Amino acid sequence: MKPNYLNKLVIVLTVVTILGFGTNAFAQRGAGYSSQGHGQKKICRDNFCMNNLNEEQIKAIHEQRKTFFDATEDLRQGVYEKEAELMSILARKEPDAEKAKAIQKEISDFESQIHQKRLDHIIKMKKINPYCGRKACGLRHKRSFGSHCRGGCW
Repeated sequence: MKPNYLNKLVIVLTVVTILGFGTNAFAQRGAGYSSQGHGQKKICRDNFCMNNLNEEQIKAIHEQRKTFFDATEDLRQGVYEKEAELMSILARKEPDAEKAKAIQKEISDFESQIHQKRLDHIIKMKKINPYCGRKACGLRHKRSFGSHCRGGCW
């Protein structure tokens, strides 16, 4: 029986193509090297851009961050509860539109208060370290009140 090399070649090329495209699917944004250098970006992101700060400034940043999260804890919990309530209303067969709108307004009010506190927090952090939050430190998301500080300081 004569082996069919053409079929084997097609199978091998298909597997190589799938693996090649699969690599792109798992690539991370910004994971490659840049003019800044991969190691430098990683240090900046992991150390919250505090490489050139003294111990007093680092302590002040950590205290300010803790103060911000403590001050917004009730507001963030309120957003979470209202979003859950809104989802339960919207999950009904016939949702109450007026009640849903009222809850959404409450969510918006909570988020507005959080954003105001976040602005105050950013200003305080900039007084400690003027370079906080620069794009070089990984600031990519405008809305970060519910997670750890992005961009180093907030």
